[in-house]
Amino acid sequence: MRESKKADWKTELAQLAEKLRDPFRMRMTVACCVAVIFVVVISDPIENRIRESRRDTKRLKSTIHTAEEVELLRIALGRVDPMVLQGSGMDAVLKHLIQGFRDTPVSLMRIEPEAPVSVGPFESVRVTAEVKGEYQDFHRLLTRLDNDAHLLRVESVAMQAAKTSDEPATMQVVLRMLQEST
Repeated sequence: MRESKKADWKTELAQLAEKLRDPFRMRMTVACCVAVIFVVVISDPIENRIRESRRDTKRLKSTIHTAEEVELLRIALGRVDPMVLQGSGMDAVLKHLIQGFRDTPVSLMRIEPEAPVSVGPFESVRVTAEVKGEYQDFHRLLTRLDNDAHLLRVESVAMQAAKTSDEPATMQVVLRMLQEST
């Protein structure tokens, strides 16, 4: 059986050699061999390098994009930094707000700070204050708070009319102020 397979193989090889003697078939065989060599030896490694280069380029673009965003954030933080209240702890916030209340004709009745909340490199302090005075005094206070040089947000305002004509009106204001982190 093995002998017949060897003979068949030799016969097939002889037939193939006979077919390849034809110049057209020889050229086609050489062209196919060159194409296979091109695909296996040249094209696949180049394609792999191209894929790796694309991946590297995508990673570099992502890194550059991140660096640009970080730089834009640094620039924005540079503009915000002077408006952040300097000093640590709630004492700095309370001192600043009490001074603002004293600069207006309202009477400070109560001031209650909450624990600071971390906001990135800063802290946000929420303060509830209750003041007494006339409505035009409340307007002055709110204008003063609105024009404050520091980052300060008025979250809510609640006014209550005076119960008698002898008593002044009251206003409860909830503020949130940004200060440097301790």
